[in-house]
Amino acid sequence: MVAHNISAVGFLIFSTGHILKNWKAIKSYMSGNAKKMISREMLISMTILIVILALCLIKAIGMSKAHGLIP
Repeated sequence: MVAHNISAVGFLIFSTGHILKNWKAIKSYMSGNAKKMISREMLISMTILIVILALCLIKAIGMSKAHGLIP
């Protein structure tokens, strides 16, 4: 559990640093592409992401109920 928490904090630190370092590029990309339609690839990847997140949520709720954390 400790290794998991340390990894999560490290990920957050590096992610934040990455976003801050590349903010100008991210902002220009978003302003240029915000007016375009969502591409087929983006739609597929978003669908896969939503399915994976839903499965993880279902698993987490099931594990919580099994351990008595949720009545």
